[in-house]
Amino acid sequence: MNILRQCEYIHARALMKMKAHNNKYMLNFLWLFLEPMLFVALFYVVFTVLMPGSRSEDFLTFLIVGKIPFLWFSKGMNSGANSVNENKGLIGARKTSKIQFPLINCHEVFYKQIFALLMMLSYLYFSGYQYINVWWQLVYLMVLQYLLIAGVAMIFSFFVTYANDFQVVLSFITMGLMFTSGIFWDINELPESTRIMIETWNPLALLIKEYRQILLHGEIVPFSSLISVGTWALMFIAFGSFLLGYGNQMLTRRMLQ
Repeated sequence: MNILRQCEYIHARALMKMKAHNNKYMLNFLWLFLEPMLFVALFYVVFTVLMPGSRSEDFLTFLIVGKIPFLWFSKGMNSGANSVNENKGLIGARKTSKIQFPLINCHEVFYKQIFALLMMLSYLYFSGYQYINVWWQLVYLMVLQYLLIAGVAMIFSFFVTYANDFQVVLSFITMGLMFTSGIFWDINELPESTRIMIETWNPLALLIKEYRQILLHGEIVPFSSLISVGTWALMFIAFGSFLLGYGNQMLTRRMLQ
């Protein structure tokens, strides 16, 4: 199967999975808008109503621009990590490459993210953040984030398939990223040495920072500042491809035991 047909297959499978998932619920596709809104509302209540006094008036807007990209990352990572196990029946029926499964799930989550992104942009526009002339930068920001998610998902799909214990590790990583990626605080307010360390070792924190620079401040983000994100993404994809390619038969035997 050539690359073009592989991409078409991943696209078709992702759409089918998304439709099948939404058809399980009475509200159907409305959940694509409601779910991110509920997540943001929950954290807003916690940090402004239950813990008042230390947040600015625009904290809800600040929180939305951080939480929506993080939800995309966490859902893509966790969905992709479980993708090989989800296809145990297909893997047992015929020989197939396991790399496609995390990519299908990541693609499905990406399609759902488009609805959340539209909701976020609409909210920002009607809240006075009308920096439409710089929104075009979201394209390469989202491409980098998709590649980052795909790489991480591929790596964890190998380890979770090999041993379900890694699900626990994944949960801790997700929680750790939520509190260390600048969702609830501004990375620019940290001491320079701490900020540089976080931006170097946590590409998600750098992405969230740049989302805010574009959407809340209307700034042009130099692509050079995102080189480290692209580097991490490519390294994760290369390592994940190696694991799933080299361990393809080993994972099949382990799943069918």
